[in-house]
Amino acid sequence: MAARIERDAAGAAPLRGGPVELGEFLTSTWLPIKRRHVRASTANRYTWFVDNYINPALGHVPLRRLRADHLDGLYDTLAKTGGRNGTGLAPKTVHEVHVVLRSSLNLAMRRQLVSGNVAEATNARHRRQIRSQPLSTGSTSPARRACPGAGLMLLLRWKELSGSTLAFRVRSRSRRSP
Repeated sequence: MAARIERDAAGAAPLRGGPVELGEFLTSTWLPIKRRHVRASTANRYTWFVDNYINPALGHVPLRRLRADHLDGLYDTLAKTGGRNGTGLAPKTVHEVHVVLRSSLNLAMRRQLVSGNVAEATNARHRRQIRSQPLSTGSTSPARRACPGAGLMLLLRWKELSGSTLAFRVRSRSRRSP
C-alpha cells in the first residue's frame, strides 16, 4: 500500500517492455492524474470502483486487446450480481463505473496506448428510474386540501397514455407557486 501511495504521488507512467494491462494503467497512471484534479472523496470513489469492480474482472486484460464486449460483460455482471450479498448494483453506479473506464481510455488514447476508446461503443447508459402510480379517485384529495377551491390540473404526454385501455399513470407531481 505504501509503495502504491508513493507511485501515486510521483504520477509514475506504466512500466514499459510489454503490453500495458488495464489494471496497471488505471492504478499507476490514470488514478494519480485524477487525484490531482478532483476532490478527495471523488478520488476515493474512483479508487473503490477500480479496486473492487474493474480490476478484479478486467485488470489483467492488455489495453490493446480490450473490447466493448469485455465492458458490456462487466456492466451486465455488475447490474446483476455486483453489489453486496450478490444483488445487482444500481444503474447509476454501473454508469459511474462506465464513466471511469471511458475517461481512462480517453487518456490512453491521448498517450497513444490505444487507437480508439472501446467504452464509446458500449451500452452503459444511465436512466433514472421513475416510479409510477395508478391514479385513483381518492388520490386527488391531497391536492384539493393543499389548494382548497382550486381545480386539479393534469398535464399528460401522449407516451403516458395506454392506447388499449386509455389509462394513464402520474409520473410527477408539482406544487402551485404562491
